[in-house]
Amino acid sequence: MIYELSRWLHIISMISLLGGLLVYQLGLSTPTRIDAADIRGVTRLWNILITIGLIAGAIMYYRSSGWRMGAHFNGVIGLKFAILITVGGLLAVARRRTFADGIRWLAIVLLLIASAAAFTL
Repeated sequence: MIYELSRWLHIISMISLLGGLLVYQLGLSTPTRIDAADIRGVTRLWNILITIGLIAGAIMYYRSSGWRMGAHFNGVIGLKFAILITVGGLLAVARRRTFADGIRWLAIVLLLIASAAAFTL
């Protein structure tokens, strides 16, 4: 029960994060994307989604005894955790820089890589 709840919480938060980033990048004009108040508000939401995804992923790893699953499983999970932490850092940096669009695109690419890696499990 806890594993399934964590799994769906992780999936929904990551889809929401990736979708939110894509909508923000593709659906808004440049002046709107660089507005400081908008960036602060949306970055706060993205950080909440990343935190939920990380916690849910850690619970799933613990509940499935992931440390016993072998090298491939642990490598993919380690890659996904590293990518999520990196994306969180990139979004914090993108909030204050003039080249924030490029940083957000990099975060989108990293999230797509993490998603593709998850399909190898």
